[in-house]
Amino acid sequence: METILHLLPLTGAQKAAFQAAAPESEHLFLPTNDRGGASSIPQEWRERTTILLGYVPPDQLKTFPNLKWVQSWNAGVDPYLVPGVLPEGVRLTSAVGAYGPAVSEHMLAMLLAIYKRLPAYRDQQRAHIWADLGPVGSLAGKTVLVAGAGDIGRHFARLVRALGAQRVIGLRRSAGCPVEGFDEIYGLGALDGLLPQADVVALALPHTPETAGLMSKARLLAMRPGAVLLNAGRGSAVDCTALAEVLCSGRLLGAGLDVTDPEPLPPGHPLWEAPSLLLTPHTAGGYNHMEATLERIKAIFLDNLRRYVEGRTLRNQVRCPPLTYLGGLGKIHLDRRGILRIRRLPMKKADKNLLSGSTTLLVLSLLSSGDKYGYEMIAELEARSDHTFTLKEGTLYPILHTLEKDGAVKSYEKEAPTGRMRKYYRITRKGLRLLDEKKEEWVEFTHTVNAILAGTSPALA
Repeated sequence: METILHLLPLTGAQKAAFQAAAPESEHLFLPTNDRGGASSIPQEWRERTTILLGYVPPDQLKTFPNLKWVQSWNAGVDPYLVPGVLPEGVRLTSAVGAYGPAVSEHMLAMLLAIYKRLPAYRDQQRAHIWADLGPVGSLAGKTVLVAGAGDIGRHFARLVRALGAQRVIGLRRSAGCPVEGFDEIYGLGALDGLLPQADVVALALPHTPETAGLMSKARLLAMRPGAVLLNAGRGSAVDCTALAEVLCSGRLLGAGLDVTDPEPLPPGHPLWEAPSLLLTPHTAGGYNHMEATLERIKAIFLDNLRRYVEGRTLRNQVRCPPLTYLGGLGKIHLDRRGILRIRRLPMKKADKNLLSGSTTLLVLSLLSSGDKYGYEMIAELEARSDHTFTLKEGTLYPILHTLEKDGAVKSYEKEAPTGRMRKYYRITRKGLRLLDEKKEEWVEFTHTVNAILAGTSPALA
């Protein structure tokens, strides 16, 4: 029996809904309105809890010895991913999808306040000065660059579009498929070429090695003169000392920050005195600051609890069991954060086709879905004792043939180093869209495979 600790403030009806979702479990309710997490959890409850729904500071997780799953009310869960914070095998899910409206509205409010000189007028009000400060800005006809095309980025794109932005450009890890709300989508590598084109640069990025220090002094200076910088993702994306210097130079119209690096911002940091800066203390996405946000979080929690009880894939998985596909076509590894890693392996003599990593992913994703691409082929899976698996000979080719007929992959011949002609497959735009649609089935497939490798499931039928 699971013991579920609920830290969200719930009504009587909402408590009943959670209890109905997991009727065989013990439910412990300790509502908190503290964004820092509950600190008054009895030690006895900590020892009994197997499922944590809410937030507990990372350094306190070691006091929960029997945890199986943590569902955080935060969208960003970076502190939980530090090695040693979560015990091996504990699942981690986030509340991505709950904060888009709240954070995007906060970003828009900052942008409009800067455009309309509202902070300066507030200063004049306090000084009892009645004076016209002159022309103001507008989003009409502007180019907006949004780094981070996820939930928050998409909501912000829709808002600026509604207020007249002419061109809305999105950046994410890789270009991939089109994203609703954006005119164009590029990989992060295109940032340097796009900065001089943008009137507004809005950051809604998670903290990763690739995003840390993204907006360096050189990139801040590469922004269009008179542009506005917004950051509501992670403070580490911006060199805050350099930003203070650039703002003091007058090159930018202004900046709006809900996050800083470090955080909290030290009293002596130059950002405090920077002109044309709006600063809020990481409150744009407060889980309990907006009723609609809290309701979205509760809906994610309840849906995920139902999925957990039914053995289905959890939404917003950040940390899950690993999976490796190893064969002549390459190695695909689903790491403990749920991120797919791809590495090519040397070809075997028996292999007749070379597939790009994305094509291989597409094929394996399709193996997990019950459509015309070959659900019955899943039975060809062979588990290995070294925690890898292979597909029996001939499994992939019928799928590739169907994919090529449907335009999802394209084959071509190329001379190999041996001098012989070999057949290669490359994924098409249609295939990329199909792969994007199959993400959830792929993750579901990995859990089934892991059940086989662990000896808890006899077959994949």
